[in-house]
Amino acid sequence: MADPSLADAAAHAKALRAAGFETPILLHYVIEADGLTTREPQRESVTPWSQISRLDEGRDHLFFVLPSQEETVALPKRAISAGQIDTLRRWLEQRIGVTQLLPEPPAPPENALSFEVVMEPKDWAAHVAWYQDLPALRRSRQWGIIRNWLLASLAVPILTIAAWALDTERLPVSLSLPIFWALFPSFFWKPALAFGVLAALRLAFDRPLMRWFAGHSGAMLYKSTRKTPNRFMVDDSGILTFKGAATTFVKWPGVIGLARRPEHWLVRISRGSTLIVPRRALDPAQAERFEALCSRHVQRA
Repeated sequence: MADPSLADAAAHAKALRAAGFETPILLHYVIEADGLTTREPQRESVTPWSQISRLDEGRDHLFFVLPSQEETVALPKRAISAGQIDTLRRWLEQRIGVTQLLPEPPAPPENALSFEVVMEPKDWAAHVAWYQDLPALRRSRQWGIIRNWLLASLAVPILTIAAWALDTERLPVSLSLPIFWALFPSFFWKPALAFGVLAALRLAFDRPLMRWFAGHSGAMLYKSTRKTPNRFMVDDSGILTFKGAATTFVKWPGVIGLARRPEHWLVRISRGSTLIVPRRALDPAQAERFEALCSRHVQRA
């Protein structure tokens, strides 16, 4: 059957639209000696040059690619002039990947909830599993399986009719139709039954397959990320995360939901991002406070 990632493409596009990616927002980019800062209404991210692996270029964008592949920053070329693009390209080539002496993360505010954790494969797998289990994606997979079954079942009859239509010495319809009708059970029902069994097996084993897919994806994501601790500071202003010298601050209005899993909290950020918070990183008192902060500030927590 089709690759799960391909079957989810339409639902993923729908999810991107629902997350606000078709709503124009003002992005502010600051490029300076220490790194790249990206600001939007409810979020600000700072990435040092040492944590950017390369600069890629498309027709309409420059892409700052992180080695972890967790996120790629896209800078629209329309935001800067052609001359500035050339200058920026040369300037970045000298800085990207260069070792930097970076300051230590600041001490947490006295009233902030602070904790840190090193992500493991199961953390990434939990996020992938949650995402794959969203109702829209489940429906997309089911429809993809049914669609593929119909297409596969109709392939032989359609190809037979096409071959007859293209044959310059074909039999007339009056003679061809009885022959085709006699062969129809073999050409349609038997393939349809065979592909139907495969489709039924795919539907029956959807959850085990998705668990395998999540585990495999989690292992791949773990291999691609740096093994430095993720540090969190949470208070009434929002959620501040550190990974090395890279920081991201999300104001509470930018948090659109909280998914509670047995071993994780998945904090849903506007425009598609998700913060993975493993429960093992917090003691019971911290977990209770984290829940209280989320319940207070996240409308759909």
